[in-house]
Amino acid sequence: MSAIGAEGKPTGKKYGDYAHDAKRFSHAILEVFEKGDAKGKPFILPRPLLHITETFWKNKDAREFLLYACDVAGLKGNTCFVFDRDEKALSSALIDEERDKPWLARFAAIQSVTLNLPRLGYKAEGDEKKLFALLREFMEKAAKAHVQKKDFLEKLLSYAEAGPLAVLAMNHDGFPFLRMNMASYVIGMADSMNLCKSIRGKNCINRPARWSSA
Repeated sequence: MSAIGAEGKPTGKKYGDYAHDAKRFSHAILEVFEKGDAKGKPFILPRPLLHITETFWKNKDAREFLLYACDVAGLKGNTCFVFDRDEKALSSALIDEERDKPWLARFAAIQSVTLNLPRLGYKAEGDEKKLFALLREFMEKAAKAHVQKKDFLEKLLSYAEAGPLAVLAMNHDGFPFLRMNMASYVIGMADSMNLCKSIRGKNCINRPARWSSA
């Protein structure tokens, strides 16, 4: 497939021709996350997502890069590993126009709201019914926050290139750069282990927190 460059025009090259530059760029990003902020602390956001696909393993440097990503993840805890078992899943979810023009598939997580589970467990005072009522209450608040953020951003984007979000509103391919209809809104949960301990009074099996989009 021909690579698309500035102003949505073909560059005359294939995307594969940029593989070397893409690898250098990805490695440089990991180096930044490994170093951390000005005080050496991990960056909370943005969070790098490393997609592991069948194609990934065809690269001769894949193992070396993955080991480095694991080292950075172990040191700072930033990197998320996404195992894409079906590389066609995303393509099948796109409309025909987006499939013919893959650069139109611009996804973004607009906002992430994290529920402090141990805090809710403390407020529930050992009562599971009260806990689930609190969970429902705070999830509704999180959803409301997402709606408010969505409405606010759409208002700013309505000013197009004359507004404060001109970069996200720029339109060179028939669509604004930030496509709100393809955006997601995340509700996260933190520290289920201590929640279980505060409710049941003993340690529980610590399972990874599940993430969902509102």
